[in-house]
Amino acid sequence: FQVLFSNITGPISAQAQNLLNRPSQSSCSMISSHFIGTYCGKHRRIGFIYPHDSNIIMASAYDLGSNVFGLGAKNKEKGTSLVTPAVLEKLGIERTQAIGEDVLSSSCYNEVLVDSKPCGLMFIGFGEDDLNIDYEETLKLAKELNLPLYKIDVLNYKNELSDSDKEYIAYHSVISFLDIEEQRMKQIIENNEFDKIAKLITNNKDIIAKKFIELKQNGMLNKHNMIQALSEMENFQNLISDNNHRK
Repeated sequence: FQVLFSNITGPISAQAQNLLNRPSQSSCSMISSHFIGTYCGKHRRIGFIYPHDSNIIMASAYDLGSNVFGLGAKNKEKGTSLVTPAVLEKLGIERTQAIGEDVLSSSCYNEVLVDSKPCGLMFIGFGEDDLNIDYEETLKLAKELNLPLYKIDVLNYKNELSDSDKEYIAYHSVISFLDIEEQRMKQIIENNEFDKIAKLITNNKDIIAKKFIELKQNGMLNKHNMIQALSEMENFQNLISDNNHRK
């Protein structure tokens, strides 16, 4: 696949409207089955996709620093209107490999400015569906906007999970286990209380990812079964009573 994708960061509904309301140009990145680099995509890669025949205003293998609600870009010297998807993919792979990152989970995103509006929503993950803490809200958004929702399972394009993949899986598994809603998570981060959760994710990402793959291979992967699996792990036993008390 090759697609123009724009990651939705921050509160999903509010940020989606901000992206839809860009009057003069829309910013996205070209991703493919060989290279996925998204803006702020460490724990969320859900966003809009744009028509394949969109008129390209400017494109670059780097961040253009585009004007959010106007025209132009801060880094226009890095941009061109004459570039192919193959070139953006090639440069993205080269930049990613140079810093030792996974080419299917890269921080080296490109930027493409188009004059079109989104034609769909895309969910990039590992087939986790409702285990993903943003899944239900994404389904709701697609329905509200009357846009099709496409899903990409990155595991169809790679043989093994990278460390960043394991962290992604562990993040959504742990947050689902703790049943922390978006507003509460915002407060936790603002109050610098996320360290304990982050340590839990980092220290257990290997075993969580292993269980995730096991459930998926057995056709049993869902939020309920993953939470049950975590509740049976020794490192999560002491969290169960606190979690039930909070509920």
